Amino acid sequence: MRAVLVSPALADPAERGRLHALAASGVTVAAAVPERWRAPGEREARTVTWGEDHGIRIVPIKVGGGAMGDLRWSRRGLLRLFRDFRPDVIQVEGEPSSPVAAATVAAAGRLRLPVVVVGSEGVRRTPSLLQGMRRQRVLARAAGLAAINRRALELLTEGRQVPATILPLRGIEAPLVTRRAPVEPFQLGFVGRLLPERGLDTLFQALVLLRGDWMLTVVGAGPAQPALEALAERVGISSRVVWRGGLPNEQVTALWPTLHALAIPSRSTPHWVEPDGRLALEAMAHGVPVVASACGALPDAVGDAGLVVEEDNADALTLALRVLQTDPARREALAAAGRQRVLAHFVNAALARRYLEFWSRVLGAGDRAAPRETAA
Repeated sequence: MRAVLVSPALADPAERGRLHALAASGVTVAAAVPERWRAPGEREARTVTWGEDHGIRIVPIKVGGGAMGDLRWSRRGLLRLFRDFRPDVIQVEGEPSSPVAAATVAAAGRLRLPVVVVGSEGVRRTPSLLQGMRRQRVLARAAGLAAINRRALELLTEGRQVPATILPLRGIEAPLVTRRAPVEPFQLGFVGRLLPERGLDTLFQALVLLRGDWMLTVVGAGPAQPALEALAERVGISSRVVWRGGLPNEQVTALWPTLHALAIPSRSTPHWVEPDGRLALEAMAHGVPVVASACGALPDAVGDAGLVVEEDNADALTLALRVLQTDPARREALAAAGRQRVLAHFVNAALARRYLEFWSRVLGAGDRAAPRETAA
């Protein structure tokens, strides 16, 4: 099979692990990326050059505009790539209202090539007139629809009968072996930006009711920290909470072996839900059991390999934490199940299999409607 993936994110070589896995499985892959991109925290834009990256053809496309998600992509450049490469399938990674999706679908339509559109927006927003027109045209021409979480897929496929599924856009790098050595008392972790939607206040309320010895390590910073520190003091748990601040990725990786469990008590808002459950998957890959709220992508990420509780329900969260605190056998079983789930469904090789299965279904469906696939 020959496939072109059109994605702003793939300008970053660190984001191409799933493409390497596709190439290793025998797929001939090209990545259409913006000719310039800016890494997080950098002021100067980087330039992408045409070339090969371990079996992947990297094709920079002329773009205009500012923010990565709003770049105006050259339809002529995309059309030239599609004519030269002649893919069996094209996958564009962007909301159907985005310029990249509109340009990709228009160029592919000239050659009657099937396009899979992958969205990530898990909340309903009111589009501008132009965005609404783009969205309508893109969805009308899409041969398949995918999204990074179940809620986003529901919004994407409303009233549409085409093959559809959940497809993560980033694979998890799982260690070959896990080394865990948490010490007593029960060591619980929280990792994330300190914002109201992250639900750390609910976790504090749950911990007030958790009997026995425990310690909570909080990794992250944000505007809610002063109020959260005051809350911990007010409810009498401040001596059991360790505030680590924001940590680089390598130090977060070093944290996993020290934890008995990770809590992700996120809450949905009108403007945000957990997009992809990546934090849960990273912890699970390192053998750390996860207790998460039923926010956004978290239930699909955790599945039955962790504990999922109702959002903003401190009592339910306490009960789940008590299981992990008092039942070492259950804790270890969940640790093993979580790691196995990541290896089976979320590492780059697994993503490559999922992409191939879905693309084959799209190509086989033709004009026929197909039943929706369930998440892993």
